[in-house]
Amino acid sequence: MTADQAGARRTAGATCALEGCEVPIARQSGGGRPKRYCSDAHRALARRRRLRQGDARSDDLATRAVESLRSAVLLVEEAVAAPSGLQAQLAEARAQATAQVLEAQRMAADATRELVEARRRFDEERSRLQAELAAGHDRAARDRTTITELEAALEGARAELEAELLRHHRDVRALEEERSRPGRAPRAPRRPLK
Repeated sequence: MTADQAGARRTAGATCALEGCEVPIARQSGGGRPKRYCSDAHRALARRRRLRQGDARSDDLATRAVESLRSAVLLVEEAVAAPSGLQAQLAEARAQATAQVLEAQRMAADATRELVEARRRFDEERSRLQAELAAGHDRAARDRTTITELEAALEGARAELEAELLRHHRDVRALEEERSRPGRAPRAPRRPLK
């Protein structure tokens, strides 16, 4: 008996025509061909079985398809199991990235504090140097004034010394002239009144 004949006989008993399935089939109201299988999946499986019986090569293809399907199922199972592993890896990567971001933020905050402190020290040093420079300018101006006054006093002292020296030379000449005259006693030179 063929699978079609077995399916036809089972249809009459109102169960699924797929060999090994005992699921009852509800009768259709109205016209049309009566259903032979309980589901589309069983109908497709019965068709595959019929094709397999007719062609030995299609059996090899079916075996390969089943093996491919098993491999695919294993891959799917691994993929289904992998998300938890991926989730763990992702969580670890996220934690590392967060730690690196926090470290970078801490370093940036430290660098900002150091920059603010360096700027403050620079401003203090610049203010101190500017004050020293201004004081140096003031000292230099006072020194220039003092030097000018001293130069003027020195010039005055030199002029007085030259005048005194000229008077001294005159007195010495006058003395020598008097000494060189016969019969006169030398006179003491006259000192000018100051």
